[in-house]
Amino acid sequence: MGWRTLYVCSGDYALAQKTIILFWESINRVEYLVALLQGIYFFVFGIWPILHMRSFLKVTGPKTDLWLVKTVGLILAVIGAVLIFAQVNAEVNTSLIILAMGSALSLAVIEFVYVTKRVISPIYLGDSFLELILIAWWVVSIVFA
Repeated sequence: MGWRTLYVCSGDYALAQKTIILFWESINRVEYLVALLQGIYFFVFGIWPILHMRSFLKVTGPKTDLWLVKTVGLILAVIGAVLIFAQVNAEVNTSLIILAMGSALSLAVIEFVYVTKRVISPIYLGDSFLELILIAWWVVSIVFA
């Protein structure tokens, strides 16, 4: 039984069709694609230290305050989930874009500052670079919207 059959049997075929159309239309708009990708990135890397701290520390270097690592991870995971949810529901708006760009910029600045002070591992420069790419992608999506 495919999804079409399931929805036809339940009488919600029109709703299913509308949902699928909205999803595919949103993928074709740059800001929705950026929201989805940033959302996945933030969610995955946010829950990583929650699920497996040992591998997180092996890649990113030792930390003294593991509770803070988990706190930041959960905050990133929540932001990521909100970005994904907004993309899926075609609700990417100015407030969400400010949240996405602001959180990416905050991470990039903090990581750059503390790598240069030799407080955190240089691996964080890679994340800073990705955060700057996300910001640039958001800017492009706004300019060409």
